[in-house]
Amino acid sequence: MWPNRRQKRPEEYSTNPNTIRARRRKSRLSPFSKEVEQAKASDSKAVTRAWKQRTDTDVYKMSSEDERKIILANVEKEVMDRRRSRQKGLDADTKIGRFMNRTHTHAP
Repeated sequence: MWPNRRQKRPEEYSTNPNTIRARRRKSRLSPFSKEVEQAKASDSKAVTRAWKQRTDTDVYKMSSEDERKIILANVEKEVMDRRRSRQKGLDADTKIGRFMNRTHTHAP
């Protein structure tokens, strides 16, 4: 943190125009859209983390461009299969399905 800048208190929001725009957009989303966006972001983060770990290996670094594409595709498939196979169902599709079941079950 820069020494001449004070830290914002928890109740203060950023004044960055891009942050303001993103915060407004998210506040206008329906609960379903929020759930979808969060689920997809979680999937993306998990895949990106796995890609980063794989790209740091010597095997990946010594591979050709075509082999690298195959390696990354396999990593993505492994991650998503693992996220789907867990009992909680961590992938976006499962989370969206649970959300739909919750909202339809509680609907009047």
